[in-house]
Amino acid sequence: MTLRFGNMKIVLVDKHDNIGNELFLQNLYKSTLHFLNPRTVEETYHIIGNEAIRLFECQYASIFVKDGRKLERVWDSSEKMFRVSEDKRRFAAKSLKAGEPAVISASKLIALHPNILDWGIKSVIFVPLYYRGSRMGYIALDSLSEVKKLSKNQRSSLKIFGSFAMMAIRKAQLHNQLEDSLNTRDLFISMASHELKSPLTTINSYSQLIERTVALGKKPEYRWSKVLRDETVRLVHMFDELLQLDSIKAGKLQYTWRIFDLDEVIKRAITNFKVGFPQRLLIYENKLKKHSGEVMGDFDKLLQAFLNVFNNAAKFSEREIKVRLYSTKPYYVITVEDFGVGIPNSDSKHIFRGFYKGKNSHRQGIGLGLFLTKSIVEMHRGKLEAVSDSISTKVNFYLPKMHSKKV
Repeated sequence: MTLRFGNMKIVLVDKHDNIGNELFLQNLYKSTLHFLNPRTVEETYHIIGNEAIRLFECQYASIFVKDGRKLERVWDSSEKMFRVSEDKRRFAAKSLKAGEPAVISASKLIALHPNILDWGIKSVIFVPLYYRGSRMGYIALDSLSEVKKLSKNQRSSLKIFGSFAMMAIRKAQLHNQLEDSLNTRDLFISMASHELKSPLTTINSYSQLIERTVALGKKPEYRWSKVLRDETVRLVHMFDELLQLDSIKAGKLQYTWRIFDLDEVIKRAITNFKVGFPQRLLIYENKLKKHSGEVMGDFDKLLQAFLNVFNNAAKFSEREIKVRLYSTKPYYVITVEDFGVGIPNSDSKHIFRGFYKGKNSHRQGIGLGLFLTKSIVEMHRGKLEAVSDSISTKVNFYLPKMHSKKV
């Protein structure tokens, strides 16, 4: 019997096993039907692992999938399998590189997994997971039976299952990505309509007020024009954020690189900050003293990044803001500290995401400031982190020194 799966041809040749092959294929067909339904990635791992145990009559199963360049353990049928140490002898990696299922005797794995014999495991089968010719991971099947060598039919069966399994995983991953994109779109539409409506309503109301006042031959009050100006600036700022977001995603945000001192750009950011918050006390301390804080970067982009964080601190705190510049290896560190409401634990992992607004956020903006700031800092080979407790919130910029090669 010959099966074609994409560009892969699998031949089942053992005539004595025809009945067994047909039964296996029927079971495999039933298993893959489970893969067709839209599911989360976690649900897909669970189904694949349990179906592998059922089809291949194994005791345990573990699934490893690539995350970037690393293979991450994403699912285990038993909690105790999480305690298994790293495969330092790279049995799985060899199987994955060869693109063929492989079986390893448990006796060869004792050094890596001391309890493997106590659990009754005699063989471990590695099933590579491929997607469009790329190595994406593997399934480890722990058997209570001693399997010395895989037959052609067994190899073919495992390859079929591995191919279907990886397609199901990719399908679930893409489904999740699509859901995230749709949720982001809906969130953007909801937030944009709400946030843009506020300044537009104010502008419309005050422009009508000025129009009626002028029509009566009276002079409009100065504060009305100031409100109009402030709301217009606010609206322009929102559109600037949206345009920058589009440029970042398209990879078209332009950077002009030159050497400058961080002290210079921080002082400029403070000056600009004072325009919007003239009554707010901002204390700046340069701990570099006589040492230069030179970096290679885009002056205007870093100016915007610092200003975003200064403005954010002012929105969430009524007290003073402290800014410190100091040196560590291999970074210059700029810490912006405020003493406001803080960041709830539930928000801390999400504050650098686009369009995210935390539980304590009822201020203006569409949740892009910190996302844009993080993008700018990362383009400078730096890092951005936020640390919050009951007393204060600190946002730390880490920017590499001129002589540093660390990324």
